[in-house]
Amino acid sequence: MAKMVFFSPLEEITDQARRVMERLDIRDVEIRLVSSSNAVSQARKAAEDGAEIIIARGNHASLIKRYTNIPVVEIVLTAQEMGLVITKAKELLKKENPIIAVIGFSNMFCDMSHFDEIFGIRLRTYLVKYTEELRNAVTQAVRDGVDLIIGGEIVMGYAEDYGIPSLFFTSTEDSIQQALHIAFRVAYASDLEKKNSAELKTLLDYSFNAIIRLNASGSVVLLNQIAETLLQKSANEVIGRPIVELFPSLEQHHLDQVLYQGEDIISFFTAVNGIEVTVNIAPIKVENHVTGAILSCHEIRKINELETEARRKLYIHGRIPKYTFDWLEKNTSFEADFIKVAKQYALSDAPLHIRIDSCTDADPIAQSIHNASLRSGGPYVSARCSAYMAENQLVYLFGSGGDNEIKGVIEEAHHGTLFIDEVADLEPCSQYRLLVLITENVLLRDNDNRPLPVNIRVITATQKNLWLMAEEGKFRKDLYYAITTLTLTPVPLRERREDLIRFAQYHIENYCKLYSRYIKLTRGAIERIAEYPWEGNEHQLKNFCEKLVLSSTRRSVDEVQVDQLLNESYPVVLRRRPEKPIVVYKDPEAAHIAELLEKHNGNRTMVAKEMNISTTTLWRKIKKHQINTKYTV
Repeated sequence: MAKMVFFSPLEEITDQARRVMERLDIRDVEIRLVSSSNAVSQARKAAEDGAEIIIARGNHASLIKRYTNIPVVEIVLTAQEMGLVITKAKELLKKENPIIAVIGFSNMFCDMSHFDEIFGIRLRTYLVKYTEELRNAVTQAVRDGVDLIIGGEIVMGYAEDYGIPSLFFTSTEDSIQQALHIAFRVAYASDLEKKNSAELKTLLDYSFNAIIRLNASGSVVLLNQIAETLLQKSANEVIGRPIVELFPSLEQHHLDQVLYQGEDIISFFTAVNGIEVTVNIAPIKVENHVTGAILSCHEIRKINELETEARRKLYIHGRIPKYTFDWLEKNTSFEADFIKVAKQYALSDAPLHIRIDSCTDADPIAQSIHNASLRSGGPYVSARCSAYMAENQLVYLFGSGGDNEIKGVIEEAHHGTLFIDEVADLEPCSQYRLLVLITENVLLRDNDNRPLPVNIRVITATQKNLWLMAEEGKFRKDLYYAITTLTLTPVPLRERREDLIRFAQYHIENYCKLYSRYIKLTRGAIERIAEYPWEGNEHQLKNFCEKLVLSSTRRSVDEVQVDQLLNESYPVVLRRRPEKPIVVYKDPEAAHIAELLEKHNGNRTMVAKEMNISTTTLWRKIKKHQINTKYTV
């Protein structure tokens, strides 16, 4: 517990404090009788003796706060105490509705706004911050015609000079007890802060990276030994200095990004004292308010040296992922916000689940997260649940012990990342063992009673509704909650019109350059591409753009040409009877119209009514899509 000292201006208050401490069984708070003239020197001596908190009131508290950096818990007079002294003043004055002045430091008093009506007096308060202001306050009270002044020993002396009666506001045990309670809460917070600081210092000192803690203004408040070595300066030389002075390439706008916008900086390359380093800066947030930042950096050469041999071995076993966030940003249609969140999740070691649709490949996302994580030097193992029959799945994933020992793919992910695709296809036994892997960090192999400790980050993906499966009893709920600690849900390209148009134009430009051709889409062609339901997402769109560039006979491509190519490329299967599929080489709207024409035996009026359009509009659509009412079975 932080050491505390109680400063008392009078013997009477000293006795009160002793009684309170005895009643509360407080034995480790020292009590000192102190005058205003030596309050500061006594406070400094107490600090030298190890005191971390001083309990004081009025002028003592004001002086200590003004001239030292020692934390002070102030004794505030309660309403009960002020009521007692005002009652005593009325008895002394023997006057109806007297004018009474309260003069003292603003940190001493409770709320007295209703005392006039409660006690039948006219109360005047003269609150000051510094001792030098007390004489002027007394002078002003005299000019205001007060009958009596309530204050401390200095105020009473000034009142005597003017011949005005005065009373000393004496504390009772009530205010002393309240101050002690507050002091113990402050001491607890101080002890907690010291504990946290000690833990942080240990963490910093045993880290292999240079780590620097910054305050909200970007100045250094703490750093570890490796940071001192990198900067070639001691902690005393660095603490309190702006970080931009210590890292030449780090500019103020970088700090503003972290400290004011709350965004992190990842892999910022610079040189410090001739050493090339990569720097990461992350904001410290408390209730969405940035209170500082953590800067970490490491020497690039050492990283390469440490990882070269490990990566060579991983390449041999095919455990090196090739995809990165840079690649995703340049070659896929994933949104910037999605990639930003994925980068943040890469910093975590918690399980991550990726919700995808049928035409989105989650493996590049998982690989990018692994490559941006602290596990990037370890293996990346991808497990495809649906690739194995149910009876072989358990051994494939978890391995087997006994005479015929088999190493499962999960064991190969030790110290790295495990990506489980189509996790919904896990058999019940595999689900349980995956839960144990995540919650207990052990691998349970088949035919082996000995748990194998492992260190693996798990990333999963599926296009199925896991929550619905869990509700139906087809997937363990506890596993569902375990693997969805963090969740990513990429929005399909077909649901993002602007991105869809942008990527269509991007692919067409690339294929024009590749094949030395030049085509330009009309506004109608662009609209038609934007309206089409690209169920195959970017893969389908990319392939279509290549085919459009190669097959176009004119430079200007309109919606009619786009429609024709869509109709040829993506047939829609209609099933009148399960045993006899009917293939229609039209787009979905054409297929729908064809179905209705057949349903109403070619009656266009009935078809238009059901579609809620005019017969003229229906005729135009039939002509546009070249729809016949006869189909080959």
